[in-house]
Amino acid sequence: MNEKRAEHQKVTIDQFTQQASGFREFAETLGKSRDIVLSATKVDQDDIVLDVACGPGVTTCDFAEVARQATGIDVTPAMIEQAQQLQYARDLTNVTWQVAAVPPLPFADDTFSLVFSRYSFHHLPDPMAVLKEMQRVCINTGRVVVVDVYMETTTQADAYNHTERLRDPSHVRALLLDELMELFASVGLEVSQPVFYTAL
Repeated sequence: MNEKRAEHQKVTIDQFTQQASGFREFAETLGKSRDIVLSATKVDQDDIVLDVACGPGVTTCDFAEVARQATGIDVTPAMIEQAQQLQYARDLTNVTWQVAAVPPLPFADDTFSLVFSRYSFHHLPDPMAVLKEMQRVCINTGRVVVVDVYMETTTQADAYNHTERLRDPSHVRALLLDELMELFASVGLEVSQPVFYTAL
């Protein structure tokens, strides 16, 4: 790991350790978006799901309530602790957790039928590398799904990036919608029609 990436990882862990409890409480209030995400991903009882940068595990547990198996991975131990508490509160036995930075993903090729990440790509120094890893661990007939903030113009993204960096130094850069779709196309993933929703 190079020095710049190591420093960013440290900042990310520091920031999200501080936010872990509040982040989970906030995420659990987003009921409307939960239903939209489950519908958009087409998750079903046969799916084996990976949630990349899962945070406090709210969406991972949502998937587990539908899918055969769900795994959440996050670089921040405090987030995984929150996720485990939520798993126990929901009495879920088909969820596993890992603490690890990505890339790489510590899983074999073609392991999951749904590989998902929510509100993480704007924190990634190299989103292309992470997307490639998400593709690698996904079966050929599976789905790779990324949920992130919607940025349509450079002006909009620049303003958002400035504000976010003041609030959270682990923020890197919000991708424009076109950039995100180009990332998918560049790694050979079929690009579906994006789904939009408001978090609140």
